[in-house]
Parts: sequence; C-alpha cells; structure tokens
Amino acid sequence: MNLPEGWKKSVETYQEEDGGEVTHLEGTTGNENLYLDIFVAALPPDTTAEDEALFNYADMIGWDEKDPMGEDRSPLTVTKFMKKKAYGFEGLVENGILRVMCVETTPGTLLVMNVCAPDEVQVARLVRHIELNLNIS
Repeated sequence: MNLPEGWKKSVETYQEEDGGEVTHLEGTTGNENLYLDIFVAALPPDTTAEDEALFNYADMIGWDEKDPMGEDRSPLTVTKFMKKKAYGFEGLVENGILRVMCVETTPGTLLVMNVCAPDEVQVARLVRHIELNLNIS
C-alpha cells in the first residue's frame, strides 16, 4: 500500500505464539499524533471481527462491569470498510483521536487498524486512503 506523501512505511511479518502469521504495516510521519498501524492475520477460531473489536476496546479503553452503558449496549460503532462490516471505536489521545477498526476482509482474514490523527477530518481521510489503497492478498 502506498502511503500519503511524507509518510514512512515499514512492513514486517512475524509468528504469534500459537504459530499464526501476522503482517504488520506501520505508517509514521514523525508526528506522534499522526500514524497508522494495520495488522492482518487469520481470524482466530470461534471468534468474529466484532469480538476482536470488543477485546481491543477492553484492552485499550477498559471494561467495567458497572459501565453505565449496560450489558445490552455495545461501545462499538459499525461502519462499512472495503464493502464489509467494520467494528470499532474511537478514543482521545494526548493531542488527537485514535480510531480502531476490526473487519473480516475475506472469510477467515482479520484486519485490525489503528489510525491516529489530530482531528476527525484527518482520521476520516486516512481511513478513506487506506480503504482505497490497501490490497490484501
């Protein structure tokens, strides 16, 4: 995937403890509040992209059983990404917004994407750029 002008890209593939292969694409600009991380791996058995988004939410934001949202409401948003359902959430970071999205791009393939930018407009532009330029094979 080509990144916007001025971005640096690194791609690595590694093995998880369970033997699964993960491809990680990192895009940086030198600004700690403008970056992206994309992880592509096999979707773990007996789970969904929505489950993975909830796991990420609990890990990154925290999950409290006494959450005022109640047990029947989800903290996730559902959007379209690459013509598929993407489950995600946003959180504030020091000088920007972090958007996390999980989507099953093809049967059995999970994409987890973290995009950080100073404002919602730049987050949306980055997500759109990724959607138009990412090729998972």
